[in-house]
Amino acid sequence: MKVVNVDQKIIVPISDETKGLTYEMQMTLGELLKETLEEQVETIEAIPVAWLREKAQKPCMTSANPFDYALTEWRREQEAKA
Repeated sequence: MKVVNVDQKIIVPISDETKGLTYEMQMTLGELLKETLEEQVETIEAIPVAWLREKAQKPCMTSANPFDYALTEWRREQEAKA
């Protein structure tokens, strides 16, 4: 399984043959998938590998399960950003 960032901005070439126009449009990958696919694509929240690597360099001050610790820290940071 591979994970992609559906919030990533992309440039999509648009060609309107009826008007003879060609132009580019900026949108997110998620918007492109939503417009072009008949079925809805399942999305899940993901913790970036770079974030995990950064946290792995710092000592963990708990004896809890490292996966629980990482998930708790990630959620705490995301809530602080909101």
